[in-house]
This record gives sequence, C-alpha cells and structure tokens, in this order.
Amino acid sequence: MGKHAFKNLSVEMRNFDTVIQELKERGDNVRAILKDAANLGAEIIIDVAEVYAPVPGAVAKETVMSHKDVAIVDIGVSKKKWWAKFFEVGATPHEIKGTKMPLVFEGDDGRIVTWMVEHPGMPAQPFLRPAFDGQKDNATKTVGAVIKGQVNGH
Repeated sequence: MGKHAFKNLSVEMRNFDTVIQELKERGDNVRAILKDAANLGAEIIIDVAEVYAPVPGAVAKETVMSHKDVAIVDIGVSKKKWWAKFFEVGATPHEIKGTKMPLVFEGDDGRIVTWMVEHPGMPAQPFLRPAFDGQKDNATKTVGAVIKGQVNGH
C-alpha cells in the first residue's frame, strides 16, 4: 500500500496504560491483543468503504506494530486495484502515452490502437474518507471493547 495508504487517517486510543500493564503482568501477549483489536476496528471502516468502492477489493489494509505497544493499521487502495485511487482523489485532464507499445483498448466502434489519448479527467468520488469519518467512533469503541474484554475475560 505504501504511498497510497491514508496514513493521516488515524484513531488514537489513550488511557490504556493501566490496562496494558495489567495484561503484561498476567503474561498476556499484549502485542497480539493490540494487533487483533486494531484489525477488528479497521474492518469496521473497511466494510463500509468496500460498499462505496468503485470495484470489489479496492480497499486494503496493512497492519504493523511499532517498537512500542502500538498497533498501526494503514487503510488504503489495494495494489491490485491501484487505479481506484483516482476515484478517491479525482484526476485532472491529462495525456496518456504509449511508450514502448501503442495503447490498445475497446472503444464504442471496436478495438482502438493509438500512441496517445487525451483523458478528460474525473471528479473525486471518495469512498475511503467518508467511511473513516463515519465509522471512526465505532472502530474506536470496538478496539476499546476488545482490549477491555481481554482484561475481564481472564
């Protein structure tokens, strides 16, 4: 995902220091618990984004653990559906040129072979940002419930 992930979309959980310390003292795998909680929270956002995505499978996530007890889930456009990013942010009019080979695509009147086309651009039709904005509170509550459930479940 890398540069196409929306890393600036984040939910920060605070005041879990006591809970995390209690889990550590019990010998629980805190990193695994945090990672699971973060993934479950992210899935709430992803499920909504997929409903509005231009094609199925346009949304992907990457989960990483920082050096501290922090789980980070990047949600963005999948590498396989890279072009879906243009729906999120839009595109200005531009030329598309064939470099080593001509461009070949199906047009209204059959197959078209050309070295250059003028793309008219397109307005943004966001699906990631609205999903995040609409579901971040639910995602945060889910993360908190998972972590608190680990404390109460033992």
